[in-house]
Amino acid sequence: MALITYDRLLPEYGITDSRTTLARKMKAKKFPQSVQTSGSRIAWHVHEIEAHIAGLKRGHAVNHRAKKEASQ
Repeated sequence: MALITYDRLLPEYGITDSRTTLARKMKAKKFPQSVQTSGSRIAWHVHEIEAHIAGLKRGHAVNHRAKKEASQ
């Protein structure tokens, strides 16, 4: 399964939330849970991030896709 790190969330998916905000969202079950890859490093399963974006309200999901396409 492919993993994506925090540093790649913005350029690949347009997710601009800070680490703190993502931690809050994960705790509230409003963002996919991360997995620990080593020491203090975390990542997310790509398919869970894509499913999360697909499940967002239409306007928000479109913003994420537009940011991803603009960065390419």
